[in-house]
Amino acid sequence: MATKQSRRSFMKATGTIFVGTFETKPSGHSSSSLDQQKWREFGYDSSNTGHIHTTATPKSNLRTDWSFETKGPVRSSPVIGKETVYVGSDDRNVYATSKSTGEKKWAFNTEAKVSATPTVVNGTLFAAAKDGHIYALNATDGTKQWQIQPWNKGTTDVSALTVVNNYLYVTIGNSGIYAFDSTDGTQIWRQSKVPTETTPAVEKGTVYVGGADNKLYALDSSDGSQIWSFETGETIESAPTVRDGTVYFGSNDGKVYAVNTENGEEEWSFKTGHWVTASPAVTADTVFAGSHDRKIYALSNNDGEKRWSFETGLYISAAPAVTNNTVYVGSEDGNLYALDATTGDKHSQISLGRRIKSSPAIANGSIYVGSSNTLCAVSEGETSDGLNLPLPVTIIGGGGSLLGITYLIKRNIGQTDKAHT
Repeated sequence: MATKQSRRSFMKATGTIFVGTFETKPSGHSSSSLDQQKWREFGYDSSNTGHIHTTATPKSNLRTDWSFETKGPVRSSPVIGKETVYVGSDDRNVYATSKSTGEKKWAFNTEAKVSATPTVVNGTLFAAAKDGHIYALNATDGTKQWQIQPWNKGTTDVSALTVVNNYLYVTIGNSGIYAFDSTDGTQIWRQSKVPTETTPAVEKGTVYVGGADNKLYALDSSDGSQIWSFETGETIESAPTVRDGTVYFGSNDGKVYAVNTENGEEEWSFKTGHWVTASPAVTADTVFAGSHDRKIYALSNNDGEKRWSFETGLYISAAPAVTNNTVYVGSEDGNLYALDATTGDKHSQISLGRRIKSSPAIANGSIYVGSSNTLCAVSEGETSDGLNLPLPVTIIGGGGSLLGITYLIKRNIGQTDKAHT
């Protein structure tokens, strides 16, 4: 059920959503128009909306066009250049593959797992490893342009990277959120007082991040100073999404929140049945949010009222992607689902084997997503054709699974790797 707590409907109806001017700050959505047509970063854009306007996307009879196997789990979400798909792997490599065939173009070996989603901007691929290294690579051949290591005290969680106006933003566990000059890696600022957890969203001079202290923070993008904070009931692992004066995100208290970007006041919240760790995808009128209660929800932007929900076979821990009135969402049941964005009806699904912790990326009529240790390209065919990889255990009946029980036990004692978006 949604809880309405503000004047969102009035603001949208009258067109009085705060915009403001930030002439000297990185504002978001600043890359070239060519880059903006590609899924170049986590969530498609610097606001993490997960929504791209395309005309040809697969719906019925999903099938695997190609798959590229790495030697470790693919928790990173793929990003897309002109003819290339880039992805990180827990085998310590960043890979570049042909968008059309899946053939490897190059691989760059780092010193630790690459679970975070990279970013490709103007011919440079930015990637982060779990030992705190950040790399700038030539997107064409993988040669290193620069590297830095702002964290050097062991393995840690690192977020996806967001680049706006030559500012590179990243959160590093136990260390804070950083802004670097993307041209040479020089540190511009660091906010160490915010116990950040999530991939940053950047919009109109403000950086939004969720924290381990249960709070969502709004920071000045030019110097990292705090503008406001909003407290939830539990840790925030969901990367925030910003659209039309509202920031949307989930919390481990089981709720999806909508908060006003100007003043940090709650507009509405919606209660699901479990943790909400995945970033929501947001269109002009709908918020699509996955939950560990196995469901994806479609909620009204205005007031959070539920339009529909769809139940998968296991937890949803990866952000959905939306285009052409279709929602694509991966589940830890190993399936990628294509759903009607208006009704929630299932168009099709395809089994990609093991848990999907990678968020889909969309380009040229195909969906690119990681599953287990494999990067897959999915399109529409005459028959559904999955990878047919076995799940680690058999799902038992409708009441749960040994896999789910094992996951919960490991999570509660801190033994699981996060899906690093």
